[in-house]
Amino acid sequence: MLPFFEEQLKAARELLGQDHWSYGLAPTWHPCQAFLRHHHAQGLSARLVDPRELFHASTHETVKV
Repeated sequence: MLPFFEEQLKAARELLGQDHWSYGLAPTWHPCQAFLRHHHAQGLSARLVDPRELFHASTHETVKV
């Protein structure tokens, strides 16, 4: 536990939004796409990779526990 946890959590949510550690492909689609675009542009990959290719199909749906 961090000291002043409530204040830090409130500040993080104000800056980054309510779900700042989102899971699943759909909520992280744009960051993954941007990363892959830059990766390809810098010559680190031979072709532009689709984000769906990074993860097994069973992980494409978002599930929250």
